[in-house]
Amino acid sequence: MKVELLAMNALLDRIRGRDRESFVEGHPGVFLVAMGFLSAEVVGPGRLTGETSALVVGEHLRHDPKGAASHPLAGHAFLLRAGGERNEVVLGRAAECDLTIPDASVSERHCAIRLTERGVAAIDLESRNGTSINLSRLAPGKPELLADEDMLTLGRYSFQVMSSGTFFTALELLDSLASD
Repeated sequence: MKVELLAMNALLDRIRGRDRESFVEGHPGVFLVAMGFLSAEVVGPGRLTGETSALVVGEHLRHDPKGAASHPLAGHAFLLRAGGERNEVVLGRAAECDLTIPDASVSERHCAIRLTERGVAAIDLESRNGTSINLSRLAPGKPELLADEDMLTLGRYSFQVMSSGTFFTALELLDSLASD
């Protein structure tokens, strides 16, 4: 699997004048959109406090981006595509990881994202602070499938998982809001 780092501003430029089909064709794979810190302090059913908090919009978990800009990954997306010698990428704090997350709550080798016959799966690599999908903690070593628009949290840092088509729609919305 290959990882491509893309800045949100560059992605917004890429969607202008393109349709969804051409964007998906040019960006096959799954996007991990860097969201920021997610507090683990629960203050009520489904509510969290801290620099970033989880929101439910329709059926999907989202972030309230307060404070997200303070993290070096904020404003970036990672495109994970099939290809290369391996079928997985490793996320963690160590420089040797395929995707390095500079945060103390993230273990050196925290989790892996793997292409499987059934889809894209996340696997916790026995991390100190755990890996969660939509706030449900993964059992170490047990692959769990990721769905479009899931929130993947490593320690206290989160990514929104999006297919190319879903991400194109989100970028179009952001672009139209910025134009108004």
